[in-house]
Parts: sequence; structure tokens; C-alpha cells
Amino acid sequence: MENIVVLSAKLHQVDKMKEYHKKLLSLIDKVTRNDVSDAINNILDAISRNLEEKMQDMEEIYRLTLDALRDQNKQLWFTINLRLGKIMLE
Repeated sequence: MENIVVLSAKLHQVDKMKEYHKKLLSLIDKVTRNDVSDAINNILDAISRNLEEKMQDMEEIYRLTLDALRDQNKQLWFTINLRLGKIMLE
């Protein structure tokens, strides 16, 4: 599912990307923390590269991710929050 989200970002299919990202986030409690971290970082890297001009959509994906991680993985939540802050400052 990670690859579908990344591919949707590359094709600028924002609605599909959000839909599959939500599905992926609903499954994070079923895989290891390392797998979650790798998948989310790959997705956010792809989004940052391919949706630079769509800041609102990029921020929405980050917010969805942060909401899903808030209670499950504080360290990854904090790291992603820092990334979002850096993007907003640019």
C-alpha cells in the first residue's frame, strides 16, 4: 500500500493518495514500529518531492499522519512534527 501512496503522489493524484494513506494508517498497529517508520518516511519524502506546490495537501497528509501516530509512536510523531515545521518555514 505504501507504493500506491508514493505512486499517487508522483502522479499528482492527491485524492487517491489521501484515501490510500488513510487506509495505510489504519493498519499501523498490525506491523512493527520499524516498518511503520520506514513506510511513513518513504511516503512523506515522496510527498515532499512531488507536492511542493500543493502545500495545503501536503500539510493535510502530515496532519493525518500525526493524528494516527499521536498515541502509538511518540518518537516518530515528534520527528514528523519537526519535518512539518521545517517545511512550513521554507
